[in-house]
Amino acid sequence: MHEHSHSEAKTETPTQHTPPTSESNLGRVPKIVRIEYALAEDDPTTLLVTAYGKLLAGELSDVHLLRREYVQPPVDGIWEFDFLTTAPPEKTSKGETEARATARWTGYDQSMAGIRVYGVGKGVKEVRYHPDGCK
Repeated sequence: MHEHSHSEAKTETPTQHTPPTSESNLGRVPKIVRIEYALAEDDPTTLLVTAYGKLLAGELSDVHLLRREYVQPPVDGIWEFDFLTTAPPEKTSKGETEARATARWTGYDQSMAGIRVYGVGKGVKEVRYHPDGCK
């Protein structure tokens, strides 16, 4: 996967759909560390987006990277993902652990400008998309 530098995002695109976080005890991963992307080796029309984050060790149960659905492509060309975790009923340990999740995006928008991943609050990272960087 190709790694790029990140910057904090400032606003959300109004055409986005934010997935519910109350279903199945879903919550956002608090801290997004980095984003990587690459074309799938088995299908060049599929983009693999991987997010890495930090959360308390006892909070990690199951992590998901979900692409937001749009009625129209985002005006700024930056597609957004939510980095979610299923919290266990009790927090059992202290310390941070790394969380990682990958989303497969078949038929991805090749004209996109970038990828933005949302965690909690200011836990947002953005990476610019470079088609040549995925080879």
